[in-house]
Amino acid sequence: MQGKLGLIAPGAYADLLVLQGNPFEEISLLHEDRYEMILKEGLIYKDRLTNL
Repeated sequence: MQGKLGLIAPGAYADLLVLQGNPFEEISLLHEDRYEMILKEGLIYKDRLTNL
């Protein structure tokens, strides 16, 4: 799966949580109500950044 896993690039699979801040400094950012965007396998499941 070289070129598909372990990177953020067109055509690659991605599971990402986008947060407003550093969860190492503010653990409450990891609560699901605080996620700005969720991507699973490259698909957007939640997007508060562009109001989707």
